[in-house]
Amino acid sequence: MLSETLYKPETNSGHFESRHYTAEKNIADVQAIKLDQSGDGITVTLKCGFGAQTIACGNGFYKKNRLSLLNLTPLNADTRVFEQPNPVNFFAAYEESGDEVRVILRHADLPHTQTWRFPKGDGDWTVSLHVGTLNPQIQKTPVKVVK
Repeated sequence: MLSETLYKPETNSGHFESRHYTAEKNIADVQAIKLDQSGDGITVTLKCGFGAQTIACGNGFYKKNRLSLLNLTPLNADTRVFEQPNPVNFFAAYEESGDEVRVILRHADLPHTQTWRFPKGDGDWTVSLHVGTLNPQIQKTPVKVVK
């Protein structure tokens, strides 16, 4: 079970500005990403070739999620590429700072924490893992803001 004593996300004050991105071709099959204000947090919607996946993120706290991800989960070998998405259970929160939005994913079934960093403009969507390995092909994906 998640323990907030390990890491409590910062509470963001003020209005969250929605962002919509298109992503370059990647092994996660993510084609577009939307970050939208939603009640007491934000939602991150990934438009994937295998269907849309939505992550509910708390503001200063974690929300429980279950969805399917392709090549965005920790691996035993860092170069393996999967063909089918895998179901994942995790808790999610977001933090906003000067030039980026961070989405923190704490895996419920594994001892892993991922941080997804989104630029506030065009740039790179970066994915980092605090324990374990990720396929290097998904650690950095160029994205462009949809106007």
